[in-house]
Amino acid sequence: MASRARGLAWALLLAAGWGAAPAGAQQVDVPVSAAARCLTVREGAAEAPEYPFDAFKRGERGAVQVLLEFDAADSPPKLTVQENLGDSDFVDVVRRHARDLRVPCLKPGEGPARLIRDYVFRPDDRRVHWFSAVDADAAATGQSLRCVRHAKGVEKPRYSILATQAEIRGRVVAELRFDSADKPPQAAIHARRGARELASSVEAWVKELRMPCHVAGVVTGHWTFKYLLEGDTAYGFRDLPFRTLVGNTVGIDRQRLEFDTTRMACPFEVDFQFRQPHLRNRVGEVGERHPERRALLEWMETIDLRANSRSLDSIYGDTTRITVPCVRIDLKPKE
Repeated sequence: MASRARGLAWALLLAAGWGAAPAGAQQVDVPVSAAARCLTVREGAAEAPEYPFDAFKRGERGAVQVLLEFDAADSPPKLTVQENLGDSDFVDVVRRHARDLRVPCLKPGEGPARLIRDYVFRPDDRRVHWFSAVDADAAATGQSLRCVRHAKGVEKPRYSILATQAEIRGRVVAELRFDSADKPPQAAIHARRGARELASSVEAWVKELRMPCHVAGVVTGHWTFKYLLEGDTAYGFRDLPFRTLVGNTVGIDRQRLEFDTTRMACPFEVDFQFRQPHLRNRVGEVGERHPERRALLEWMETIDLRANSRSLDSIYGDTTRITVPCVRIDLKPKE
């Protein structure tokens, strides 16, 4: 166990340089909504639509993209077909399936929740695949985040003299919620314990942010701030093999995992930003999406990593590209 943790430390941690502090970079992304994450079927309902019998017998493929609009946690959605590639029977089975869909985390007065979901029908697989739901308003949210400005024109948070003298480096993730054009956002600031001084600087800076283009509702964004000393360009992840990631997942010996990446158009690449334990990790496919990867990617969003404190400080908020090989994973909890 200890040797695997040391192996991860060597894979992750790079030596930091010394010198004056450069300006910290910022990255902004649109988080996945709670509604998209909690979309499920009502108890006792099938997880996927049935494959239309006649279409299956004819070996016909199909794909249906739908917009789902939920007004309450315990009610089915209003469904609008966005795209249909195939026979109308595919749309019919998706409509029937959608009657069983629910978003149990939707709070009274919080809706509507607008989600887009894709269903793929492949006769050679003898099953229906579906992708994780995405927020229909994600593009509009991204546009709103681009209009955010600092009320006093300060371009970025300070990298304080105290922090630079103490050689404090790291990344801070700010979760900001805007509900007005002229008021500061509600803010949750996340950082490792060793970066508290940096988190304080970010907290003071975001209080002066405004979203002048705000129209209605709550707009949420994640800001990642990078504080590095001169020569720290390689501070964070270096090459991280997929097997190392899995082997150094916290609690891996207590998990039941069954993934067959040979059914996922392997090998393939994903971008992985480490944010645990404060937020879900940010995981995105590189290139064309594949429905069979859904469960694996959702699992990667939840994992925490086992390493020494210095290594975890270096990778928190950092992003690396991981190649997922062709492999069958069948892990059972150890007694």
